[in-house]
Amino acid sequence: MLEAKSGPAPYRRQPLRRTERGIPVFSETSEYIRNYDDISSRHLKSLEETGGNPFTSETTWSTLDQSTLDIMNRFVRPGDVLLDAGVGLGGLLSGFTENSRYGVDMSLDYLELTRQRGIDVCMAMLEDPPYEDEAFDVVISTDVLEHVLDFYGATREMAGCSSRGATCQRVFLSKRT
Repeated sequence: MLEAKSGPAPYRRQPLRRTERGIPVFSETSEYIRNYDDISSRHLKSLEETGGNPFTSETTWSTLDQSTLDIMNRFVRPGDVLLDAGVGLGGLLSGFTENSRYGVDMSLDYLELTRQRGIDVCMAMLEDPPYEDEAFDVVISTDVLEHVLDFYGATREMAGCSSRGATCQRVFLSKRT
């Protein structure tokens, strides 16, 4: 497992608990989180069995990732502190090894795998992230905000943990008819 290149996580509060493997948990389990756990379990099972995403074509997913990485490469500077809000499996942050990288997600299964990429992770809802104000130079959220319970609350919190002059990138999938 890679070691995270970050110092102590910039948390503004203590976690409710830590998992057996040390991942800090900041949100209580709810029906919403159980539903997300079910979705992430199906995603991971499909990846294991077929190598593919059961919800989105591989072409769409790789195009979205590449376009997001193209934008990130324009803005991320050496030494920037990065947050992926809805980090999933950590693919977008995995190449930025010279940066401090943080990821928040609701799926502990995703976070276990993401942590193996050397990314500092925690479990929390985006509407109530645990991070200090102005902790991050770049905040990214891809294919996430359309699924949160409180869009305005989640975007307000993401802006709050972004430093002054930070780059915030939100990417949404859209289905064209």
